[in-house]
Amino acid sequence: MIKKQNRINKSVKIGKKGILATAALVLTASLIILFRYASLMVGNQSTAGRTMQISDYAAEHRGNIRDRNGSLLATQTTFTDIVYKVQTEGDFKEYQMAAEILSSVLNIPAKEIFTDLSKGGKYRLYKRRASKEEIAALSVKVDEINAAASQRNEIQTASAEEKVDRYPILRLNQFIEENQGRSYPKGELAAHILGFVDFDGIAREGVEKIYDEDLSANKVVDSVVITRDVYLTIDTQIQYMAAQQAKTAITEEKADAAIFIVMDAQTGEILAMENAPTFNPNFYNKSDSSSRMNRAISYAFEPGSVLKIFTVACALDTGRIPLNQELFCRASYEIPGTGTPPSVIKCVTPHGRIFPKDAIVLSCNTAACTSTEYLSKNELYTKLRNFGFGQRIGLGLSNENKGVLRRPSSWSGRSLATITIGQEISTTALQIVTAATVFANEGRLLRPHVIKSIRDSEGNEVAAARVAISEEVLSYKTVQNILKMMTEGTEDGLARKTAVNGIRLASKTGTAQIFDEQNKRYYDDKYVASALTLFPAEKPRFIVYGAVFSPQAGSIYGSNVTAPLVRNLAEKLILYLNVYKETDSLYEISDKLKTNPANSIPTPTSGKVPDLIGLSKRDLIGLYSKNFKFHITGEGKVVSQSPEPNSVLQKDAVIYVELE
Repeated sequence: MIKKQNRINKSVKIGKKGILATAALVLTASLIILFRYASLMVGNQSTAGRTMQISDYAAEHRGNIRDRNGSLLATQTTFTDIVYKVQTEGDFKEYQMAAEILSSVLNIPAKEIFTDLSKGGKYRLYKRRASKEEIAALSVKVDEINAAASQRNEIQTASAEEKVDRYPILRLNQFIEENQGRSYPKGELAAHILGFVDFDGIAREGVEKIYDEDLSANKVVDSVVITRDVYLTIDTQIQYMAAQQAKTAITEEKADAAIFIVMDAQTGEILAMENAPTFNPNFYNKSDSSSRMNRAISYAFEPGSVLKIFTVACALDTGRIPLNQELFCRASYEIPGTGTPPSVIKCVTPHGRIFPKDAIVLSCNTAACTSTEYLSKNELYTKLRNFGFGQRIGLGLSNENKGVLRRPSSWSGRSLATITIGQEISTTALQIVTAATVFANEGRLLRPHVIKSIRDSEGNEVAAARVAISEEVLSYKTVQNILKMMTEGTEDGLARKTAVNGIRLASKTGTAQIFDEQNKRYYDDKYVASALTLFPAEKPRFIVYGAVFSPQAGSIYGSNVTAPLVRNLAEKLILYLNVYKETDSLYEISDKLKTNPANSIPTPTSGKVPDLIGLSKRDLIGLYSKNFKFHITGEGKVVSQSPEPNSVLQKDAVIYVELE
């Protein structure tokens, strides 16, 4: 949450004399400004440099957007547009030559361009943000056409004709025009958070739009332009790791969409928020509204069994159901008070003799629903609201969906049970991650944020984020019990595919049908497969959540589809952030305890490209002795590699890696 200086507006009554006096002051001030402006425009320039006009720097010097480490995500730059500036209106030879030149570069029929120019006018815009290759091709074609025109002119001049109809000689600057625009150096990375500025300079969506006032707040002091930069909580390397998992969900699981979020559980900082499909803000005009949708905050869906950690926690927190309460599951749960025969909620399998913990360890519906029998409708509703469900979280980005959590007065006889297992309620991915902070902060909810700070170009802090934490949502005892259940579920239960060797994770998976809003029924073949994990389980520092929509490659279950993806992301995160693992060897330097990951360097697999993401340059150098050849660019840790991990390693192949 960003804390800014207060802006105070005062209303006062002004009499007739006051109005006249104010008008006189405004007029005087206006004359002074006009005089000063005129003197700057016609007077001698100072030795400090050219005096900028307001129209110059207001558009050219929009502030940058950076990640938490200062890596550039959005900046102003100069682009070259392909245009045509007519020399002589009505000169059809000029139109014909220009049409031939433009057609060769833009793949537009010359006849179409000729017809367009023949309509009259001095200026046409044909393509924004042309590539260097296109400009080079344009230059070559201009020279070629001019050479042909000069030859024709020489032939005509040498003839005996009294009147020579000469061909014009065109200039390259008639075809190109430089303009200021927004550039996104990382392309698709974090696009849904950034948003974009359109070709007309108007901020659209994301941080660009929400913080447009700050990014546009620039001024000139002693001929130096001072802008404001927005620093995100995002770490580009973690964002890249999340993007890899989202891409895998789309390509290998044949999913319609995917969401992955990584949060710092102690500060509420969003370290990564990745959506697929995605778009490139440099070419936003080639995208559609679906690919630009930030599903992590805008799309609400039934969460399925992931919600059980919250509903069962609500029941246990009352102290009305003991942890050793013996239950029995026959693969179905009969909902009390729903008539004869009663409504039934099915389990995937008969679990037999169970306990409340098996609502989470085995994801047993009977255990979950039996636990919340001890709650009233109002109690469950109030506690879920305290987790943040059914309301906007307030991340600071537009189009945030508050989800659906109906008031108890509109619940049916089966609503208490169905909400317990994640139906009759819709949430966003952001709400799930936010609610999970309760288990990392001794029962208190931590509000997430995506803006770390706002600073001017001289490094002065204009605004900074602050941690916002709620009153107690759950008792510390309940938090510890739920974390233990989730840890057991990771080690021996349905969430075991999220497990990472050497570190304890607290995980829960879920599977839910997708509701068809148009036909008011569930799709027969569309599901959300999700997985949530917190680690280290003893005192969580990080929260990772993944949701995969409509996987079609085989399994539909979160335990099979999304759990491995969340595990992959957690593994890379643990390596990148040097999270201590039980398998790490310890050594002491300068009285500070540090870790030396025993397995941080991948061992070569016969014929396969190793996974290098998160490794340092020193790690890469150590791999030279293992018959790997690298082309390394940048400093820091590996954020991308080619060929991709686990692809076939060709003989004498070079692996290209980018460090940041």
